[in-house]
Amino acid sequence: MEYKDYVTSPLSVFDQIHGGSEELDKIDFIVEMQKVLQNHSSKVPLFGIASLEQIPDGHLVRVVGMVQDMFNAELFMDSFRLSLNDSTTRSLRYRDFSCFENSDDASPIDVKFSERQSFYIVPVPGESPWVKEVRIKENEYTSPIITSGQKRHLNEPMEVIHKKPKSTAMETNPNQIKPRKHFPLIEEENNDQKIGALLRVYDTVQTQLKINDIIEVYGILEHARLCDALPEDSCEPEEKCNEPLPRVHALIVHSLQHNNPLLCNNVSVISIGKNVNDIQSVRIKLMKILTTLFNGDEIVAEYLLLHLVSTRLTTDSQYPNHLPAMNIYASRSITAKSLSNSNDSVDIDKYILSKLYNRLHNFLPQLVTHLATVKLTIKSLNDGPCLFPVRDMNKGHLNPGRLQLPQGTEILVNEIEMDSGQLQEKGLLNFQALNSIAIHQRLLYDFQFYTQDWDTNVRVLILSIVPSLIKSTLLLPWEPESFEDTENDLHSNISESELDDMRKYLTILSLSNENYSMDSELQERINQDFVQWRRDKSTYIEADEFAIMLCLLRFYCLTCGLQSPTLEHWLHIVELESKRKSRIALSKSQTQ
Repeated sequence: MEYKDYVTSPLSVFDQIHGGSEELDKIDFIVEMQKVLQNHSSKVPLFGIASLEQIPDGHLVRVVGMVQDMFNAELFMDSFRLSLNDSTTRSLRYRDFSCFENSDDASPIDVKFSERQSFYIVPVPGESPWVKEVRIKENEYTSPIITSGQKRHLNEPMEVIHKKPKSTAMETNPNQIKPRKHFPLIEEENNDQKIGALLRVYDTVQTQLKINDIIEVYGILEHARLCDALPEDSCEPEEKCNEPLPRVHALIVHSLQHNNPLLCNNVSVISIGKNVNDIQSVRIKLMKILTTLFNGDEIVAEYLLLHLVSTRLTTDSQYPNHLPAMNIYASRSITAKSLSNSNDSVDIDKYILSKLYNRLHNFLPQLVTHLATVKLTIKSLNDGPCLFPVRDMNKGHLNPGRLQLPQGTEILVNEIEMDSGQLQEKGLLNFQALNSIAIHQRLLYDFQFYTQDWDTNVRVLILSIVPSLIKSTLLLPWEPESFEDTENDLHSNISESELDDMRKYLTILSLSNENYSMDSELQERINQDFVQWRRDKSTYIEADEFAIMLCLLRFYCLTCGLQSPTLEHWLHIVELESKRKSRIALSKSQTQ
């Protein structure tokens, strides 16, 4: 069998091996598939990028998405014969009930059952456009479904398809019924290219999947069929709906440590110590760009850089676990400077902060792999989408909250429009959910009969006019040197190759946190400083503030391309924190 058979008709290959001769029975289907993918993975269509109409039923597909929901294990007939006269051993592995569609009186014998589990997989929430573009460039899938006699590459513009693919699945008119969607970010449900899938996972898959994991799957596509066309008892709770849901039967599953297609997934191969000079040059360029973004404010630019590489350490680490949310708000000097060019002080802070928010909203997706936004107002909390997941016991699935997001997500919170008002019960729960994830990196899941907090690993950046309602954040007054529009400067000063270097830089550093260490001599010096500060009222700091300084030291060290800090690094963080606190004190004094 050629590699094309494994890619275009993997079920036929499996059936030949499973029900074939003793010689064929010795072949391990999954091992052979892994060998094929080593050299031909680019020929496999990307689920959610190549449209379903372009991928024949039963074709091998590659899925990159987030595990949003999981369901109970179920039994299926892994091996059987249709009757005493049937010499062929059959299997329902990698398919849903197709063997009996044309056999009303089938009474299978010699049945052996196995288990499989189903997961609802959605596109990675808030995935940046450049991530998709990189994957498309690397893909060489050519759809066999054509209109003019010429095959079309995935990178080429899509043509209107008049010819239907040959399929064993029951098909529906895509113009009448669209695939079922329940995404964390509601606005993504309007994107026709973004579709979810029901993933069937079998015992050959060794990877343990968890909610919110980003995974890569190579599996067999089974086109969606309407549940009312199937027997009532064959529909599981998650399938009882009027909307079709594509199935992907998993062959190979990888849990991804990151979602950056410019880098391999093997964390042990990724290291920041290979070329420190290159890393430092990227840091210099990135700092220049971020300083431009913040209109010349180097302090805010550096804090944002440290924020962008921050991640949560394992709970057994001897170092502080994570940074709290970062809160950039208007320094009182903003109004003073802006009034020199304006006679109207009404809403001047709101106008300037809104422009900054728009710049961040446009620029950050060019750097990070996925970004989600949250609007924080009384109305959005009370009447907007639920921020935390809630289990719908009647439908048997999890309604995702807007904060049900995978590891490494950048959450940009817009608190600029916050006004006074009364929080209702839903609003209070939404605020508590956002507060918990911003400060403690934990998100509440509501299972109706009980609730449970789950650990997260996301970054939260809040923009507000005054210090945020979410307390215990890393407060950062913004003091721009000017109020000129820097949008054009951001794009003119950076090339695509430089952007790629920055994208790899941020991902590599966020994955290098576990390798961080500090020598005992520096540790002793830092402890002495802490004791000394607490003896004097003018320099007294809380333990939480000290923990934040240690986190900042770790991230600053990593951004410099090192995994162990020096005394110079520590002194830089001490100076940086001193400047930040001076700004906060000045801002408070100007409001009194």
